[in-house]
Amino acid sequence: MTDVTTWKEVLQERTSERLRHEIDIFEGQLWLRKQGKIDEKVFAETRLRRGVYGQRYDNGQRHDGIQAQTLRFPAGDLTKGPDTYWDAPGMQRIKVPYGGLTPDQLDVLAQVADEYSDGILHVTTRQDFQLHFVHIEDT
Repeated sequence: MTDVTTWKEVLQERTSERLRHEIDIFEGQLWLRKQGKIDEKVFAETRLRRGVYGQRYDNGQRHDGIQAQTLRFPAGDLTKGPDTYWDAPGMQRIKVPYGGLTPDQLDVLAQVADEYSDGILHVTTRQDFQLHFVHIEDT
């Protein structure tokens, strides 16, 4: 038994049945992809439809000022999409329909940014927020 409370548990009572079902489906898809039971292109479509994107760092390379160095990721060569490594940081896009938020919703977004990304909520001109450097399993 664990003492860790997830956001899914915290927001359970305030989340619609339909949205809870969508979250369960995505969690199942994550698990199946990690087991290699879903093709990376199929999973890429699944995650993109839910606002989970790769970042340019997802190719597993970093330049050290002299040459490109290959990073070693815990999940090895497992990918979350074509040429997108599972453990490389990604970006989560959170849609805000009609651009309106309550103070409580904004507070939750700030807490999520602190806990799962680099602590910065990027506001876009397309009615959404972006969180950068998010691990796929935290989406």
